[in-house]
Amino acid sequence: MLSGRDRVRPPRSVSHPDSHADWKTLPASAVRSAWELTRRLAVLLLAAGRKTYRVIARFTPVAAHAIGRGAKRLGALLLLGARKTYRVVARFTPVVAYAIGRGAKRFGVLLLLGGRKTYRAIVGWVPVAQRIWKLAAQGFSRLPRKVRMGIATGVLFLLFLPFLLSLWAPPSTTLEVQSEHSFLSAELSLRVDDDLVYEGGLAGVEKRRFFRKTVQGSFSESLRVPAGERVVRVRVHSDSEGYDQTSETTVEFQENQTQRLVIQFRGRRNLNLSWTE
Repeated sequence: MLSGRDRVRPPRSVSHPDSHADWKTLPASAVRSAWELTRRLAVLLLAAGRKTYRVIARFTPVAAHAIGRGAKRLGALLLLGARKTYRVVARFTPVVAYAIGRGAKRFGVLLLLGGRKTYRAIVGWVPVAQRIWKLAAQGFSRLPRKVRMGIATGVLFLLFLPFLLSLWAPPSTTLEVQSEHSFLSAELSLRVDDDLVYEGGLAGVEKRRFFRKTVQGSFSESLRVPAGERVVRVRVHSDSEGYDQTSETTVEFQENQTQRLVIQFRGRRNLNLSWTE
């Protein structure tokens, strides 16, 4: 058997002296130091709080006084502005009202005078018109019956002449002519089957782009032309720019439809005609 000296004892756990140290076991000097540090920190915080309070308490009345004084001045300025505006409006309102009233009065007087003159003129001419009508009726009644019938027929024919012309007129259509050009001044003429239907001028505006002078102009016109197959001839000439070109095209104009002719200038010697919808 093993003796008590030879027996194996379990190892004791060794712990660090600071790992489970109790504050009661700390030295009295360390406790006093911590307490003194906490007291001084509290005193510093209290002093800072008192200084902050004094600064805020000192500047709060100043800020309040400044704000109140500014608001007072702003209110006074607004009050003065309102008073001046009121005085100006009160001063000019009677003048404006008087001017409007006087103008309305004069306008009414003019209308009244004009109405009176017109009424007098009508009243003065009524007997004259009645006398003329009476004399014409008497003269017409004295004419022979055949002459009166002829005059009545002629009057009826003149009344119905526009309607008859619209019935006898050939069918027509609308031709819209459009163009963009670079002429300062030019003349354009348009013929349909050798009949001149338009003659006018082209004008452009001079503009500067990238240190270059360019001329831009546009033209648009709507014309009534007879329907059917026609030959359209366009001539553009400008004496100042030495341009004179003529071009023609054949087209079938449909009755009561609009067709658009576009005149294009490609280069200085080309005049092209094209049709668009």
